[in-house]
Amino acid sequence: MVLLGRIRSLGLAVPRDLVAGAEAALQDRSLDAVSGGQRQLVFLAQAIFRAPRALMLDEPTASLDLRHQLSVLETVRAHARTQTVPVMIAMHDLSLAAQFAEQVICLADGAVDTCGSAAEVMEVARLRRLYGVETEIARSESGHLRIAPLRAIQG
Repeated sequence: MVLLGRIRSLGLAVPRDLVAGAEAALQDRSLDAVSGGQRQLVFLAQAIFRAPRALMLDEPTASLDLRHQLSVLETVRAHARTQTVPVMIAMHDLSLAAQFAEQVICLADGAVDTCGSAAEVMEVARLRRLYGVETEIARSESGHLRIAPLRAIQG
C-alpha cells in the first residue's frame, strides 16, 4: 500500500530499497488487519513516501489515540523541516493546532477570517464567533496554548 505512493515512478520493477522502506513503514502488517487509526497512519506513510513538493492533510489525527496524534504531528513537522516541504493541515483540535502550527488560518463561510500565530488567532471572542462555543484558553507549563471548549452557545 505504501509503495502505491510512488506507482508512477516505479514502472513494473520495484527497487529493493523501496520495498524495504515500505515494509519498515508497515511493520509487517497487512492493511486489512489494522484498525482505522492504523490505516490512517499507512495513508500518511504513503503520502510522505511519495515525496511531494507540498503536503496537504485533512484531519490526519482523526481516529488516533493521544500518543499517535502527537507522533503523527511530530513526524509531519520533522518531514516538513528536513525536506523543506510546506505542509497545510485541516484540523479541528485547536490545542494540537496551537502546539504544532507555525501559522493558523481560520475560515468562516468558506473564506479566510484571520491568519497568524496561534497566540494571535486563538482568542476567546474569535472562537465564540467562529465556532459558537465558549472556551477557556490557558498556557501549559511548556508554553503551549491549551484551548478547552466549555459549552455550546445556543441560538
